Amino acid sequence: MLANNMTHVSSSHRNPTCPKCNGFYVTKEHDRQHRNPLILDCGHTFCEGCLVKMTRETKTSVECPDCKRVTHLPQGEASVRNLWPDVYITGWILCQQRMLLNQELEKLTPAGMVQSTGIRNPSEGEKMCRECFRRLAVCKCDKCDVIMCHGCFVKVHSKSNTLKQHQALPMTMDESLQLTQDCALHEGRELEYYCEDDRTPICSKCVIVGDHKGHVITSMEEKNKTVFTEMEPALHLANKVVRKLIKVDKSLTDFFPDSKTETATVITEIREHFQGLHGLLQAREKQLIEEVHAAYKEGIEPLESLKQQMQGERMKLEIAIRAAQRVLNNNNEVTLNARQILDRLNQAKEIPCIVLPRDTETTNKISFIRDGSFPTSILSHGEVQGKSQVRATWHTLSEMPAEIMNDDDDGLEGQTPTDTISIVSTPYSQESEDVVIEDEEECSVAGGVEFVQKSSDLAGSYQHTGQQPSVPRCRIRGKNEFVTVTHIVNPCKFMVQLKEDQATLRKLSRQINSWANTSRAKEIPTEVKPGDLVIVKYTRDEDWYRGRVKQVLGKGNVNKMELEVLYIDYGNSEVVGLERVRNMQTRFQNHPEFMVECSLFDIIPPDTGGWSKAATQQFCKMTDNKTLYMTVIREVNNVLHVDLSKPAIESTKNEVPISIRDALVFLELAQFVTPESGNITGKPAVIRQYIKPEPHYEGEVFNVIVTSVTDPHHFYIQECMFPGKIGDVSTYFAEMMNKMQKVYKKQNSMDLWTIYCPKKDMVCSCQYSSDNMFYRAIITNLPGRKQVDVVYVDFGNRERVHYSRLRVLLDEFLILPAQAVKCKLVDVAPKDSSKTWSENAKQWWSEKVNLSKFTVKIAEVTENKVYSVVLMKEYNEGGPQISMNSKLVTKGHAISTGDRSRPFSEEQLQHMSAGSQESLTDSSTRSSSLLLGRESSSVSTESLSSAVSLTPGTSPRKLLSPAPDGSLSDSSSGAKKKSRLTPNQKKKSKPQSSSEENPDVEVKIGHFLDPSFFYVYIVDETLNKLMEDMEEEYCDSDPQWISWDEETYCAARRPEDRKWYRARITKIVHKNLVEVFLVDFGFQETVQTSELRSLRKDFSQSAAFSFPCHLADVVPAGDQSNWSRTACEFMLDETRSKKLYIKKKGEKVKMSMPVDLILETDVPESALEPARKSYTSLIEMMKDSGLVIPAPGALSGKKTPVKVQLKTYPIKFYDPPIPPNDNSFIGIPVYVDFSAIVYLQEVQQDEEFKEMSEEIQMRFIDSDPHKFEDMEWQLNQACIAFFHLDQQWYRAKILSLEPHCVKVKFVDFGNCERVSYDKIRADVEDFMYLPPQCFECVLHNTIPNTESGKWPKGTLDYLHKMCVTKPCVIDVVERVPEEPLKVKVMLPDRQDLSSVLEREGLVIKEDSLLELILNSEEIEKVLKTKNPYRCAPMFCLGEYFHVLITHVEIPNVVYYQHTRYSGDEADERSDEINEQLQKLEQMWVELNEAGPISPPLQRPRPGMMCCAQYGFDHCWYRGLVITSPDHQSQVLVLYVDFGTSEVVMLDRVRSLPSEFHSLPAQAQRLVLSGISHPPQDSSWSRQAQEEMLRVTGAKVVQCCVKRLDPLQGELFSTEGDWTNARLVYQQLIDDGVLHFQEDSDLQDETLSGTCAIELEEVEDLGVVEEEKEDSLSDVEKAPSGLVVVEVDRLEGEQTTE
Repeated sequence: MLANNMTHVSSSHRNPTCPKCNGFYVTKEHDRQHRNPLILDCGHTFCEGCLVKMTRETKTSVECPDCKRVTHLPQGEASVRNLWPDVYITGWILCQQRMLLNQELEKLTPAGMVQSTGIRNPSEGEKMCRECFRRLAVCKCDKCDVIMCHGCFVKVHSKSNTLKQHQALPMTMDESLQLTQDCALHEGRELEYYCEDDRTPICSKCVIVGDHKGHVITSMEEKNKTVFTEMEPALHLANKVVRKLIKVDKSLTDFFPDSKTETATVITEIREHFQGLHGLLQAREKQLIEEVHAAYKEGIEPLESLKQQMQGERMKLEIAIRAAQRVLNNNNEVTLNARQILDRLNQAKEIPCIVLPRDTETTNKISFIRDGSFPTSILSHGEVQGKSQVRATWHTLSEMPAEIMNDDDDGLEGQTPTDTISIVSTPYSQESEDVVIEDEEECSVAGGVEFVQKSSDLAGSYQHTGQQPSVPRCRIRGKNEFVTVTHIVNPCKFMVQLKEDQATLRKLSRQINSWANTSRAKEIPTEVKPGDLVIVKYTRDEDWYRGRVKQVLGKGNVNKMELEVLYIDYGNSEVVGLERVRNMQTRFQNHPEFMVECSLFDIIPPDTGGWSKAATQQFCKMTDNKTLYMTVIREVNNVLHVDLSKPAIESTKNEVPISIRDALVFLELAQFVTPESGNITGKPAVIRQYIKPEPHYEGEVFNVIVTSVTDPHHFYIQECMFPGKIGDVSTYFAEMMNKMQKVYKKQNSMDLWTIYCPKKDMVCSCQYSSDNMFYRAIITNLPGRKQVDVVYVDFGNRERVHYSRLRVLLDEFLILPAQAVKCKLVDVAPKDSSKTWSENAKQWWSEKVNLSKFTVKIAEVTENKVYSVVLMKEYNEGGPQISMNSKLVTKGHAISTGDRSRPFSEEQLQHMSAGSQESLTDSSTRSSSLLLGRESSSVSTESLSSAVSLTPGTSPRKLLSPAPDGSLSDSSSGAKKKSRLTPNQKKKSKPQSSSEENPDVEVKIGHFLDPSFFYVYIVDETLNKLMEDMEEEYCDSDPQWISWDEETYCAARRPEDRKWYRARITKIVHKNLVEVFLVDFGFQETVQTSELRSLRKDFSQSAAFSFPCHLADVVPAGDQSNWSRTACEFMLDETRSKKLYIKKKGEKVKMSMPVDLILETDVPESALEPARKSYTSLIEMMKDSGLVIPAPGALSGKKTPVKVQLKTYPIKFYDPPIPPNDNSFIGIPVYVDFSAIVYLQEVQQDEEFKEMSEEIQMRFIDSDPHKFEDMEWQLNQACIAFFHLDQQWYRAKILSLEPHCVKVKFVDFGNCERVSYDKIRADVEDFMYLPPQCFECVLHNTIPNTESGKWPKGTLDYLHKMCVTKPCVIDVVERVPEEPLKVKVMLPDRQDLSSVLEREGLVIKEDSLLELILNSEEIEKVLKTKNPYRCAPMFCLGEYFHVLITHVEIPNVVYYQHTRYSGDEADERSDEINEQLQKLEQMWVELNEAGPISPPLQRPRPGMMCCAQYGFDHCWYRGLVITSPDHQSQVLVLYVDFGTSEVVMLDRVRSLPSEFHSLPAQAQRLVLSGISHPPQDSSWSRQAQEEMLRVTGAKVVQCCVKRLDPLQGELFSTEGDWTNARLVYQQLIDDGVLHFQEDSDLQDETLSGTCAIELEEVEDLGVVEEEKEDSLSDVEKAPSGLVVVEVDRLEGEQTTE
């Protein structure tokens, strides 16, 4: 198993990777450990992140992706971190990190120095660098006379311009070959003579005083003349050999073995093998890897040696060649030894200079051989065989044929090594100007593009020896750069500038213009010739630029002389007068030409006529003034062959860049040279895709709209959103459509988002031809002629459009899945034998279903995700659903192929006929009513006073209307007649804030923006009746797919409350989305057109009930231009729950009425006054609160502000509350928060707290607020805050700080509230002596009865109602530091609060067996109605028999197997039982062989036979499907032979082979007679389940059947005789864990059974024989996987939960 570990080490320099995610393993990275290598039980290694993800799917185990072995993780994700780390991989990672660190440290050498591992000792003949003394000298400075290494030469000679002129001469290998030689005997004297006797060169001193005195001496000059005739052929031969050596040097690397091919694969194999063996084999592993490298080195050393020898011979020949050239060019050279040079040249023929490939032995390659004897020979495990082969042979020129000798490279012909040297410098550039296009025929200006009459040669085409800028740097294939196009001749000839060079070019341009405008630059050149560099004033912008003279015109007359110049930084040219030209200074020539000539790679014109004007103009349009991404493909004759593309933009990060080449080819303006030219990278482009929609499953039913129709087998639906289903999708879709129109219809977005090069399967936005709106689409085909075929993914319809209608789809529009779903009708087929639908069938189908609403039921899902469905429609209210499948068959357009398309019955036909007679809704969308159009101008003072006429005591009906916050609020539709107040009562009221007169008209606030703009609507019974009638009219109406226009009146359904309102269309957002104004309430909403209906004529007769208003003569306090949030919230809070009456305060201003709102409040009666109603002005209330001030010029009783003396307060924080020490006390719940945390106050006579509360009220009731700018509030700071409900001050602490308000928590009561900054005080120091008086508690063992685990508002309201402010007995069950107390609450009526909530179905106990109970009910239902298995042999009623309890489903439901019978007990029935038990054991073995290879269960449904893999022991057992698959592809399976059930994944469920069908199910489900949960509990508890498992699980007991349907009975202990037998669970009944109730009908049912026991048989029954050993052994013989004591499994489930 370990040897098969597939954790990969991709190379010797990369970390190992996880085989699951292919990510590199890493060690602990801060607190992130998601890449740690962990080992499973099987020995395979994966990263922690992958294991956590796999554990989330399987909960308590993880299956190895390699070997499928399961590793159990009882604590789920928490158990993943307990897995053992792979120490081998961890150590490898640490070693790699250290090695990388050392490599980086070695790079930290001084600037300019060549990296070296240390100082080396020179060998004989080697010389060290005289600068660093660390490296060998490789060159000599001709001026400094110092030998240096290359790094030191560059470092020393780069410090000044003078030193930069020095040349580095290579050091010779043979001092005798130096051009100028000194005498060996007399230092410093040149060799000027030649001794004929000794045949050696000598100096003048040797002639006079040396050993050569008297010898025949000739001058070196005379001696050289004798070898001149032999020099030239030898020189030619040496040059040829040098060229061969240069060519071989370039190609020699092809003969070097590829390290990755030769060694990496072998080393990877070694690492994979040794990884499983860990550290024990590391020593041997290192040894084997060294052998691999040694074998590789053995094959490389000959090549390395030959290469060094080749370089030495080449250097010698180059020196000899230079000496020979010098001798031949200067016959007077007397210091050279011509004979020695000739000998060296002649030796060239013996030098190997040709290399040829050699056949290598494929069987002797380097490989790794595993050794199977590693347990005993661990240190010699494995071996490396083979070696790298030498793949070339060397030959001289004389050894090879003439054709090989003469195959020199043309490019090198006639060149010497010195001829190929070039200077490389860095190019510069400038901001791109307008792109210039050259046309060869005419001069015109079209579309802002300049066309020059004559095309001419570009920079770099002139061969001249004069002045020239530095040569641009060479380009490398595959180089990517950002560029701008500056000049265009055609797509295969244009100029670009590098984006990175713009800053330098701008600086250069400023310097040129600055110099050209000075007096020094006024001199006009008199002599100009082609090729000269000049400064030219451009005619279009009058700025100076660098240029080169191309042609001189009018040379005869200096005054009329003109020059044709090329702007060398841009590429364009023009003819200018001599007065616009200046000589270029030398400093301006130091920069290279910034233009780079380019050509689009491998494209040509579509015909032989050359590039068309349209192609050039389109190329200009796509490149003009744009930054483009240039990829260099190759360079030919200094022209870069490139691909230009638009760079990816931020809004479409994953979009493939648009290639200009591909765009021109698509537009048929160009064509590729070869089909392969289109793909430069060789890799397929990554195509963005829409998110896949959420799948539907067989049997689902939901509402849809048919959006596109082809025929009954090809149509698309879009799911409708209705109340009770999440509406975010429809809302987001509407918002997305609105935003798409805004984005793509902007003027400047045309070119930005246009797709010039569409691709198949590309997502896009397409402009629909019918309405010119943009929709999401996908390209399906490219038919040519600039046309594309698209499918609109949200509607399903198809269209062929011009490419100009396509736009790039932004990433934000990809979030929503495609909304259109492809469907086909199930069980229908065309009547035509050709299996094609007739035109009549298509037309009828389209008319009946297109754009109509239906209910759809999924019948099946095909492999290509097409849903086979049944379409149903309700033709009239209360009638049955009509199947369109059946109607299609009934109308004769199709034939039925199944039950779901049977023709209609007579009753259905009559129903349809009746439904068709109903009147259709008028499709007209315009209302002729004039009253409805005056909703904002028809309200006057008279109409306000007479709009409502109600008699005293009328109780108007409630009307659900939009509240200011957008939700629904209950508002009264009428008002009782107001009673007049007495003069005494008026006197007691505040004159500035109260009015005792009865206001006129009652109103409610509808849409609210701020006090300067809000809508009010009149409370009127007429409005109530209108809303009811509209709801009745439109509640079940079908969508009207008609064209809507702006300013049309209609009925609209508001998305928030799904109610119908009168509305006016204010804006058509797009085809399916409109903005409407609800004329009776003032709201503006965005709705889909499917939610609009034509307004019935009588609904438009009454005037609009809402009109715009503003509070009269007031402006905001402080900033008089903006309303504060506090002022807006104050107005909403004060008007939300009170009756409002409107008071007109002037004439309309800009259609808005100035008003004051009068608030009605009830004043309770007192000892001196009866109950009455008070009327208060909202404007006066806001003035008193300091939120508004009178408008300038308005009369007002403005208060004089009180000056507050500044004071600083210490910042205080409350101590934590102190809960009671007693575990039982009386407390009062004062608040319940949204997490069901109950805040308790202990009941005690604490006068101190009461006194503190009174003191707080006295101090702060008339206190002045702190100035906001003088206070710096902090979180959790102690303060005193004002509670709005009782108008009192309380201790609080700050929870959050917001711009206009602060959120506080009242520490003595637990509730929170947002208050304005003027409602809190910081001087709390005197009230800190008491700790907070309330503490947090939670109900013990109680959780909400919801799937999400969140507490619903209804439950919290009920909890609040039951306990808050009521004295309760509190029993503390558990105390955990820094957590709420877990308590039991006994209500005043002695009821347990948790039990009360449980009985109401609002909560469940935390240890409840609700899931097991629900599963038990499902199992009971399936076993009763859909059980395909036969039952095991049954005993008669009242008969006792031995059974083995195999499973406890819930405490009162168990499963049993019969035990084996032997001896005297054997009879026909017991023989049958024994036979079946034996077959069960045999079947278990066979099933575990057949189960894993059985086919998957297709479309599992309740009642299907299956075999499933049990999660506890991973063995296969017979099963019964209980539930259909859920969204996680899981089903509940009952193992019929043991009674165990579990939820398993579909991949662990297989079809049951037919040979296993016949054996009856061996587990019988038994309901225990008279057993139920205790009365005080609402359901079974986990304690009861655990105790029942303990006393019955996996035990042999006696069973007595009491009832057959359902099977009920009792279980008795096997100890003693049956006359005094004791129930196995009797002790649990005595302890109160179970409740037992005697069955009164037991005797009757027993006697009426089919096998009633005869009286004499009962009398003859004696003591039951002791149980035989054979029967007791059944526990051991049964398969061990399912017969287990399930307490352990239950505890595991509890831990997981």
